[in-house]
Amino acid sequence: ASLRGFPERDVAALCDENGKNINKYETTIFCLASAVTKLSKVTAIPPDRKLYRGLGGMVLPEQFWRRMRECQVQVKIKAASEADADQACEMIQWNTRHNQSRSALHSVTEGSRAVGERSALAAVASRLRAGGGVAGLEKMWLELLKDDEWTTKPRLVTEAVVTGKELTIHFSLSMSKAEMTMERMTQLEKAVEKLCRAQVKAKVVSVLDKPEDFKGGVEFGLLSMTTDRDTALSYSGARDQRGTIFEILAGRIDVGASIQAVSQYPAEEEFLTPPLSCLEVAGDPRVEVVSTEHTGPDGAKVTNTFQVVVLPMRVNVNLKSITTDELLQRRKFLHWAMSKNLREELHHDIEGDLDKLMATLSARAQGSLEYLFGGKREEFVRMDSTVRLDGDGFKTVGLPHVALKQQSVYLEIEIIKASGALPIGFAGACLRQCEYAGETKQAWAWAFDREHHVLHGELKQQSLGLDKSCYQDGGILCVALELPAGRLLARSGRAASGNPWCEVFTGVLPSKEAGPFLFPVLSGEGGVQLRVIFDAATEGEAPSDEYMSLAKSLSWIPPGEWDTASKLLESLQVSTELLVDQFDRVQKQHTDMDGEEFNADHVYKEKMIEVLEIKGGVSKKLAAVASLLCEGAQPDQLGGVTQAPPRDFLQWKEISEVCSKEYVWRAIFGGWFDFCEEAVVPLDVPPCQAGLLWAAILSPSSAVVRVILADSHSKTRLSLSPDAAAAAADPDSAPGLAREGSQGGADHSARAGGDPVV
Repeated sequence: ASLRGFPERDVAALCDENGKNINKYETTIFCLASAVTKLSKVTAIPPDRKLYRGLGGMVLPEQFWRRMRECQVQVKIKAASEADADQACEMIQWNTRHNQSRSALHSVTEGSRAVGERSALAAVASRLRAGGGVAGLEKMWLELLKDDEWTTKPRLVTEAVVTGKELTIHFSLSMSKAEMTMERMTQLEKAVEKLCRAQVKAKVVSVLDKPEDFKGGVEFGLLSMTTDRDTALSYSGARDQRGTIFEILAGRIDVGASIQAVSQYPAEEEFLTPPLSCLEVAGDPRVEVVSTEHTGPDGAKVTNTFQVVVLPMRVNVNLKSITTDELLQRRKFLHWAMSKNLREELHHDIEGDLDKLMATLSARAQGSLEYLFGGKREEFVRMDSTVRLDGDGFKTVGLPHVALKQQSVYLEIEIIKASGALPIGFAGACLRQCEYAGETKQAWAWAFDREHHVLHGELKQQSLGLDKSCYQDGGILCVALELPAGRLLARSGRAASGNPWCEVFTGVLPSKEAGPFLFPVLSGEGGVQLRVIFDAATEGEAPSDEYMSLAKSLSWIPPGEWDTASKLLESLQVSTELLVDQFDRVQKQHTDMDGEEFNADHVYKEKMIEVLEIKGGVSKKLAAVASLLCEGAQPDQLGGVTQAPPRDFLQWKEISEVCSKEYVWRAIFGGWFDFCEEAVVPLDVPPCQAGLLWAAILSPSSAVVRVILADSHSKTRLSLSPDAAAAAADPDSAPGLAREGSQGGADHSARAGGDPVV
């Protein structure tokens, strides 16, 4: 009875002790439900599978006697403030928990026989009794709903749930979903707003149909049953009036818990099910005549005859009822479930990223062109395949993984469709994705346009002596790069055409501005189509015998000893299993923890952040390895990166974002510091990322004699130079490290020919 009605007096008595809320009521109920759930797992099914429940004179609601047409409506209530939301919630809670007088209940619900039925009208009637009585309330309700049918049907199903300024309530209505028209929704919304008595706005958000073939209801309290039919009859209320008992067919899941061993009345053979068990009528009711005998005052035997209504039932036990142990472990379980989902997501992402990486490395090993600007990086054009450069603006393709340092190379370009301008040339390793081939510090190229003008330099019209007919459909353009002399030559047509070689550029050499090596690039627009012939024969075609075809002179990155991408990744120990294992080690540490440790908020948040960080770190680690490989890193250079912990990669950034814009991994790996006397190493990058820079700075061929340690946040810069060597020998006389721009100490520059000291 307490569970069904939630009487405020009982709740206050159990929850309050000397003015302190000790939550005794809710804890007591939960512990009872937990005990019932545990006992039910070891309770045997009664031999005849029959359990009985006497109703003690209770009159069942009509939902148990006839099938009712109902739908459930969810209403969202938005308040102007949290205070209004609390007031509306208090109003609803007060009305649903307050005991209703039988007269008010009868008047409002038109004789409903449900004891304790949560009718919205009944709740409002009790609250507003002093302000107009039931008659006034009925008038208000009819005025709002404008439909006689509403006065008996709306009833609250659950209590209000408050979240900030919002409340959620559920109504049960005696009509189908199809009958719940927009007009009736509006009427219900206005009635709810009136009920809340606050500045609120109600909105019907969902309408669900209840199955019409269902008879029964939900027991909000602990359902008491017995295997002894006579005990149930004694509780049926048959001595005062026609009694009612449930005849329940028990199953393995729905048997409930036998509490005979702990009961004060073991002879009753009592069974219990947890709160919120569903009661479903499983057959037609029948009336049985029961006779009992007892001894009268005079010692004579007296026989009494009663009528009892037997209602066949089926109980569906609330399977979501958890035990105290499960509650204490709930946060750990939630954490484990989240970790499991993150692991599956990580595994899927890693496999996809590795497939893309292997496709990229395999395509490069075959000499494929790839998009540098205006297309997706994972798009490739196979060797000797047709390249189509269309769309708005320029698109650029090239071979950024190819390192040309001292070779003299020769290649041919077949013009399949001439359209727009076509810059052709070689770019330095410092060329970034946002640039296209043209005369800059990072690239040398010349171009033709559709009118056969030869463009040069800043795309101004020039005369190079080339046969302009080469830039037409079917034309052939020959290109030769003599790197030792730094000359770029071009000729229209092959040798048989008799056209001479023309010098297009001079000074085409690796440098500090361009980078330590060059690679071919082509840009185009307007739908130009061409084919690059990498393995063109050089005999009789190139300017001299010293020239080789591009395919024969390329220094592929990675080296040819790793003939397949899978072998390269295997040498780096980069695989799905090894990467996911780093996540699994953290997950196992959390699994081995005691579940109650997660109930501390700071521990729960700490472990959640740890799992999210390890997932992000592993993902970024693979992305970093893939990026470095595609930028030309050798496997022996990546040992420190592949062995670094995933946490180091949470702050991984493109090197150009934290260093000078000239810093490009492709150039650094190719020997860019061979041209530089000064290098910048950021202090706010992961150790493995800084280690790659130091490895390049301290390589035997490096020309660096001065290193700047830079903090991008505080803008602090420290200079390391050979003068620091004196600190090791004589700390008192050594100038030490000087901060650039500081008042004290000079900026000690490098001595000529000095070795870097770290």
